[in-house]
Amino acid sequence: MTTSLRTPAVLGKPVVDPAIWVGEELQGNQSWLYELGSEEINGLLAMARNVRPLIGDDPSRLLALDKSHFNLGVFQHTLASIWRQLRDGMGVALIRGLPLGDMEPIEAASVYWGIGRHLGDARSNNPEGDMLGHVTDLGKTQDDPNSRGYQTSEAMDYHCDQSSIVGLLCVREPQSGGRSKIASSMAVYNELLRRDPEAV
Repeated sequence: MTTSLRTPAVLGKPVVDPAIWVGEELQGNQSWLYELGSEEINGLLAMARNVRPLIGDDPSRLLALDKSHFNLGVFQHTLASIWRQLRDGMGVALIRGLPLGDMEPIEAASVYWGIGRHLGDARSNNPEGDMLGHVTDLGKTQDDPNSRGYQTSEAMDYHCDQSSIVGLLCVREPQSGGRSKIASSMAVYNELLRRDPEAV
C-alpha cells in the first residue's frame, strides 16, 4: 500500500505535498527539466509557420486565437507530462532546446503563446493589460505603483503573481542580471509554521 504524497491542507498543520522542496532538492531532481528533441522542435516550428498567415507580423493578433489554432505535434505528449508536473508534482517545469537564435521574434511569440493556450487562459500581469510582456529595463522604479518589477533594473523580492501558472521565455542572454529565482511557497509556509506559528 502506498501513501499519498499530498494531504488536504489544515490551517496550523504542516502541509504534505510534492511541491514542497528546497533549492538543493530541486537541483538534485531532473524530473522538472524537459529537453526538446528534434521532432518536437520541428513540430513547434511548423506550428509557428502555420499560425503566421493568421497573424502576419502582429503579435497582438495571437490574442484572438484559441488552442485549436496551435497544433503542438508530438510536443503535446511532453506538454501533458509538464501539465502533470505543474498540477500534481513539483509545481515547476523548465523546457530547454528551442532554437531561439534561429527564430524570428514572431515565431518565438507564437510558440510561447501556443504552449500557454494549451495550459490555460491568459491573464495580464501589469496595469497596462499587456498579454505578452517583455522583461526589460524601461527606466521605471518599483516605487511607482503603476510599474512592475520586470520593467526596472532593480532586484525583485520573492513574490506570487496573480495567476495559477506563470510562464517566462528567455529569448536572449542579458548583458548582466536577468536571473530568475523560484521558491516553494508551501515549503516557506511549513518553515514559517515551524519557526513562528503565530505569524502564520
